[in-house]
Parts: sequence; structure tokens; C-alpha cells
Amino acid sequence: MRSILLPIFLLISFILKSQENRYNIVAFFDTENKKINIDQELIFFNNSNIELEYLILNDWANSYSNSKTPLGKRLSEEYSLKFQRSTKKQRGYTEINKIHTVEKLDYSRLRNKIDLIKVNLTEPLKPGDSISINVNYQIRLPNDNFTGYGINKFSDVNIRDWYLTFSMLRDNKWIMESNLDLNDLSHDFSFFKVDLTYPLSHTLITDIDGVTKRSLSNKNFKSKYEKTKNINIRLVKKSNFISYKVNNQLVITDLFKQKSKNDSLVNKIFKYANDKTGNNIILEKDPSSFNKDSVILKTLKYVNKKLGIFPYKKIIISTKNISRRPIYGLNNFPEAISPFSQSFLYEFNFLKELLHIYFVKSISLHNRKEYWQIEGLVIYLLMDYVNLYYPDLKLTGKYSKLKVLKNRNYSNYNFNEQYRIFENIISSRNINQSIKTSLDSLTRVNQKIINPYKAGMGLVMLSEYLDKKTIDESIKEFYNENIFNEKGEKIISFKEIINKKTTKNSEWYFKSFLNNKNFIDFSIKKLSNKNGLTNFKLSNNYGSNLPIKLSLIKNSSTVDVKWIKFNKKDTIIYYKSNKYDFIQLNKGKNVNEVNYKNNLVSFNKTNKPYKFIFFNDFENIYQNQIYYMPLFGYNLYDGIMPGISLTNINPVKKIFSYKIKPFYSTKQGNILGSAKINYTKYYQNKKLFSTQYFLGGSSFHYKDNLSYTTFYPSILLTFRNSDLRSNYRQLLNLKYISINKEKNENISNNPNYNIFNIKYIITNSSGGKGFVFSSDLQLNNLFTKKSFTFNYRNYYKDNRQYNFRLFFGKFLKNSTKDDYFSFSTYRSRDYMFSYNLLGRSENTGFFSQQYTSADAAFKSMVDPAYSNDWLISINSGITFWQWIEGYYDFAAIKNKNIKMKTVFDSGIRLNILTGYFELYFPFYSSLGNEFNQSKYLEKVRYKIAFDPETLSKLITRRWF
Repeated sequence: MRSILLPIFLLISFILKSQENRYNIVAFFDTENKKINIDQELIFFNNSNIELEYLILNDWANSYSNSKTPLGKRLSEEYSLKFQRSTKKQRGYTEINKIHTVEKLDYSRLRNKIDLIKVNLTEPLKPGDSISINVNYQIRLPNDNFTGYGINKFSDVNIRDWYLTFSMLRDNKWIMESNLDLNDLSHDFSFFKVDLTYPLSHTLITDIDGVTKRSLSNKNFKSKYEKTKNINIRLVKKSNFISYKVNNQLVITDLFKQKSKNDSLVNKIFKYANDKTGNNIILEKDPSSFNKDSVILKTLKYVNKKLGIFPYKKIIISTKNISRRPIYGLNNFPEAISPFSQSFLYEFNFLKELLHIYFVKSISLHNRKEYWQIEGLVIYLLMDYVNLYYPDLKLTGKYSKLKVLKNRNYSNYNFNEQYRIFENIISSRNINQSIKTSLDSLTRVNQKIINPYKAGMGLVMLSEYLDKKTIDESIKEFYNENIFNEKGEKIISFKEIINKKTTKNSEWYFKSFLNNKNFIDFSIKKLSNKNGLTNFKLSNNYGSNLPIKLSLIKNSSTVDVKWIKFNKKDTIIYYKSNKYDFIQLNKGKNVNEVNYKNNLVSFNKTNKPYKFIFFNDFENIYQNQIYYMPLFGYNLYDGIMPGISLTNINPVKKIFSYKIKPFYSTKQGNILGSAKINYTKYYQNKKLFSTQYFLGGSSFHYKDNLSYTTFYPSILLTFRNSDLRSNYRQLLNLKYISINKEKNENISNNPNYNIFNIKYIITNSSGGKGFVFSSDLQLNNLFTKKSFTFNYRNYYKDNRQYNFRLFFGKFLKNSTKDDYFSFSTYRSRDYMFSYNLLGRSENTGFFSQQYTSADAAFKSMVDPAYSNDWLISINSGITFWQWIEGYYDFAAIKNKNIKMKTVFDSGIRLNILTGYFELYFPFYSSLGNEFNQSKYLEKVRYKIAFDPETLSKLITRRWF
């Protein structure tokens, strides 16, 4: 009896003496009504050096209350429309009934941060003192399709940060951060005790230890005080979770819930059981049924060796959490076409989540500011694990053995090179952000993919520069020294630990590599080859203070490696000419550079050979590559057009690129096509983001047996905020268009012409609202015309959108003899050939019904059709239901020597995919009731985007 009471007494004594905050939560889950009723006691210890007059509570459940919260705005910025278009019943909120001690306390929600609560104290709380407050409140659960947290259509519940907690105090200041769907709520370690009541139909999955009892009406789970950072809750009707006891730890996972014919591991460990009462339970699996290579034993053994023992009894690995932070790459392919075995993917994903849990649950950081520490360590250990157990695994997995892929560069890449490849792709577009950038300031692609990869690759580089043993030992010490932050709130930094273990200078990593956003480019040039020695000049073109790896290569193998630190821009080195084949800087590309082509020089060869490659590949610096792939085009006059694309463009964007696309017109029986070359210059730390120089041309048919040729040099200047999350852009486009059309008796007036076009655009768009303003000036020897267009779109309430467009165009000079260059009312002439029209010369029939929002942008074919003087139009629309909208257009049209006319139209717009696929059904216009007129179907208009580059923006806009 004494042996039982002693641990309990010590636990109680420890809790009473500790200065950690405490939470006692009594919650009733009403899944039928999507609510949680909570009575909560919160005990706060003032561990700061100042008196506190108020407390800040995190109430992240309330971040779902409307689309204007910080969470709603962020989802809108990333074009996630589900939340924007949701109803009040679909969203969640917190309803506070009472906050009190002995007496009621005043509280308020922070302005613009309504998921934070400020509680005013009746008297200041002195350093070292504590206060206990009680809160009675109710949580309405949101639908889980917004962020993955909430309740689904089956009444399964998955919640994180669902109860009230005290915000962190750092440097005597409250950390006041709203929920942004980043899983980054910063917690102090605290003691939690819960009393949870939930329906009989559900199974509880939680990472806190406790006992479940069943009554006639519900189930009840109670825990004792447990020191942790937070508590995650899953309530599921059909549980796929299985638990395994391994070395006194309980690993609970649903990762292996699906059977696979090709995966004996899954077949072996998948099993589900019910207890005698019919209640769903988690099966305790005997670990003896696993062999030494089984996923759980293998990964736990590795993590325990690299980090140490996990301080908690339970480890929960869920597929939902894995899906929130996957390794993006070929391992995300569906099982049927995946290049990797399912057993490896299970193992790899299990390990990644296990590593995250080890760090996130054990170390208390300011997650929003210091997230990169954990992400970098996870990626580094994942790479180490693959090098240890799967050193021969290729990026393309089993497909690397296919003959069709055997000679491709990416088929020879190792699995771990995917991290470098993704980072190179983004950095080549000048949209990378420094590793130390705050999590809430990162673009989606940098937050989820690039910065974690960069942080991990940086540690790999540091381990090569110092030595791997130093880094591995430092990681283990960092973890063990900071578990529970028992030595105070200050973390013992990774830098401090490394500096104790080595005399080498690693300051470049912590100061430059982690903070770097500036361009980097190292180059090597052969100067001379005489007297058996070859001289080279190494250049540090942007003044980076990072060390760079120099590799000496013989017979395709690296035979010697040196690390170079530049004290000046240029350095001269020399080596024996017959000892090596190549000399290369930055082999492995751990440091991202503006140009990798200048990193390799041969001791003997002078020119690189050319190689034609089908479809696409990553760059091989030993060759000049030309990529080719079949294409198919179509328009009414050329028919189906088989063709080919010849380009040097690959996923890593180049400074200079070209694309040549010859087609064969099956209808006209001749060769036509287009060509474009592009030079891009990026800028750093300037409002001017990039300057692009284009030279292009094309030749197709604009009518049966009549061809046209375009030639268009142009310059595009893009201005962008230093905050890359901002969707605000400014663009200035200077373009000269030369058009030559095959002569015909019907177009004797304008067969050939040249136009100088200056266009200035301001745009700022998101899923919720957006505007675009453009100014357009066109200069020709016969005319000068100026126009302004303003588009605005906004959700005036949840799931209800209105849009407004204003257009004004005026001829400053017009000596033309027809309406070829006139402003259009309902269908653009497209005399600059800037729209992808299927049948540009058609006036009747299906092809004439293609809609472009040019000039007046009417949908009905009103009269007059053109204006040769000035035109003003207003286009508007409003949501009726979901993507069904009503539209109304009005225009004042003035032609020379003719009295001004006004026209209007109205109808229904099916806004299926804004800007990409839309249908317009006219109802009533200045022509009358359109339903009463003949051939109504010919009046229906459509907008469709089928160009691959245009469609790709629909996918990438959320990420970039």
C-alpha cells in the first residue's frame, strides 16, 4: 500500500510546488448538435518580472466565427473558397457565459483578433503569485473541410487547441497570435486534467493518459494531472486506430488501416476488435508479432538512438496529421502508380510524424518565430534515415529501372535530392524567403515545403563542413537539454551546443545561411593550361560570406573535396592538368545559386555537347539540353494541329529561355506555329521584382485559306511588395506588335499594321475580394486610343458575392475608315491577336459565341456593335446561390457624327470557375426579351481557358 501511495504523494507535492500553469477541463461533447459544453478552471503563475493587470487567453476555436477573422483572411489570401462561401451553421465559434474568480471578471476580445480574450484583473498580479479563474463556455464545432479540424458529416470529431489556454509570456510581454491554420500555437508546459463525456457511439483517441468508463447514456474519460503542452482529441464512430506496446510506450496509429495485396507488413498488423459489450476499443497488439524490421520497432529504435526516450507514455500517429505535413514529391502518388512500395511509404511517413511529435511535444518554443528549428531537424534526420537504411533508393523509385527513364537525370537522383530540387525550383523564381522568416509571413509553398527543406539541407551542409558526428551529437543534446524546458524558459540553443563541440567557425550558418534572401552566385573559369598546370579563377559574384564546396572529379567520381572561404571577390587556384577531369563548385547544390552553369569547368574539354531529350528533365551541367515533346492545337481554320515543342525550359527557371512550337495544319496543309525567347532579370530588396524581355512571333490562319503573322518584342516590368504573401502587383508592359495578314478583297483597308502598346496594371486579388485597374494606350499612324478598366469583386456577406466593372475608352485620334480598330460592345476584334479565340473571324454559330471580357464586355449582341469615338460601360453581377449569379450591363456609346446611344443587357451567369469556365444566359436587353427571339441557344455565351499556362495559374495561385 505504501509503495502505491508514495508516487501519488510525490506527484501531488510536485504539482503544488511547481510554477507551471494548470488546466482542469470538464467537457461534454454533443456531437449531434456539433457543440462542446465546457467548465474550465485555469490557474496562472506569474513567472515574469512585472505585475500583470490583465491576462490573455487563447480562444482559437473562435477563429472560425466569420470570414473576416485572421484565419478567414488568410484562407482567402490563399484562394481557399470553402470558408469564404460557408454559412454560419457550417462555421464554429466560442460563446462565453461567464469568466470569474470569486467575483465576475471583465473581459473583451481583442480588436482584429477575436480569437484572443483579454481578462482584466481586479488587482495586479505580482511576480511569483498565482490566480485561479473559472470559465463556463460553449464551443460550436466547425465543419472539418475548412482546415481538417472540427466535425465531419459522419459526426467524427478532430480538434486541436480547442480549449482556453493562457498565452505565452516572453520578455515580460504577451505573445498575442491568432489562429492562421499553421498548427503553431505556442504553449508553456502546463499540468492538464480532463473529464470528458461523449456519446456511446464514439471512440476517444487522445494523447493524455486516463481511464474510460461506460454508463447507460454515454462514456466518460478522466485523467489525472499530466504535464504536457496541449491535448489533441479525436472522437470517431469507426475506429481504425490500433495500439502497440513498445518498451513501456503505447504507440497508437491508424496509418496501417488499409490492407494492401503488395504489402505483407500491412496485412500482418491490420486488425480490428470489439469488446464483449459491442463498444469499439483500441486493440493492444503484442509486439512479439513484429519482426526486427517492422515499422514501429525500427523507427522507434532509430529515433531513440538519435534523440533519446520520449517523455510521454502515449504516441499518436494519425493519417490526418500526416496529410497536413507530407513530404511533397513522388511519394504522394496514388498507390496504383506510386514508384515506391507501400511499406516504405508507411515507414517514411510514420517516421516523419514520429519525429515531429518528439520535438513538438517535448520542447516549448515560440512556434511562429522558431518553427524552422524543428522543421530543419526533422528533415535532416529523415535524410539521415534514408542514407542509413535505403542508400540506393532513387528519386523515381522502381521507375528508375525503366529503359525509357534510364538516361534521364532525375532517374539517377537519389531520394534525398528531392529536397534540393524543390528548393531550386522556387528559388529560381525569386520567391524564396529566408529560413528565419516568421511562419505567418511565409507564402504557402515556402511554409509547407521550401523552408523546412532548406533548413534540413543547411544542417547537411553544416555536417559536411564540420563533421557528421558533431551535428548528430548536438541534435541529441539539444533535445535532451530542452525537454520540458526544466532549466527555465530559456532554450539552450543549438548554436551554443555546437560551439562547445567544435573549434571551427560556424557563424556563417547561424548568421548568413539562416537569414539569407540575397542572390548567391559562385563561378569558376579556366584561365590557362601550361607547364602541366591548369589555372582557374574562382569568383564570388554577389559577395556571399558562405563557404562553398570545391570538388575535384576524375572518371565521374569525386576524388577530393575542399571548402573555400572567399576573402575577396576573385581567387586564383591551380592544379596538375592530368590529375583530374573536372573541377566543380557547389556539387550537390546545397547552396542555391542564380546560375549553376558556371560552376563546372573541364581540365581538357572546351565545348559541351548538345542532347535532345523527350518531354523534360532537370539540368545536366555537363551538357546543353534541348527538350522536345508532341503538341496538339486547334482552331476552326487550321483544324487539328499536331506539332512539337522545342525548348530549354525545365522546372528550374532559367534567366534565358526559348520555346519554338511548329505545328502542321491538317486543314490548310502547311507548317505554322509560334516562337518566343525570354530574358529575365530579378532584383533583390527592391520594389521592382523583375524585368522580362520578350521577342516573339506566330503564324496561323485567321480565316479559311488566309494566314496572319505576328511579331512582338516587349518588355514587362513587375513590381511586388517585399511581403511575398501580399497579392498586390503592379505591371508595366511595353509592347510593339507588327501584324501582317494575307490580303483578301474583304480586308483591303487593314492588311498590315503596327501598334505600340503601353499597358499599366495594378492588381490585388484573393479568394474573398480583389480589384484590377488597368490603363491601356495604343498608338498607330491612323489612330491613338486610350482606355481605363476597373474590376472589383467582393463577398458582401458569406457565400454572397458581387462584382463591378467600369470601362472607359476614347479615341484621341481616329483616321480609320471602318470599325476594325473600334471599341467593341460585345465581341472584341482582337486585332492585336492577344486572345486565344477558336474562330476569330466568325460572326455566327458556336465559335462566334466565345466570350472575352474586352471593352464594353456585353454578353448580348446589342446595337451598335462598335464605337469609333468613345464608350463607357458598367458591368455588374451578384450571387443568387452558390455559383449562380445575375448580371446587368449598361453602356453609353458614341460614334462620330452620330448621337450617343445607351444599351443594356441582363441575364444569368454560371460562374463555375471564375475566369476559366463560365456560361452566360441572356434574359432581357435593349433588344427586348431574348427568350422570345429565335435561335436562343445561339445567344448563349461561354468563356473557357484551355491554354496550359493559363490553367496552371489556377493551381499555383494558392501556393505562390
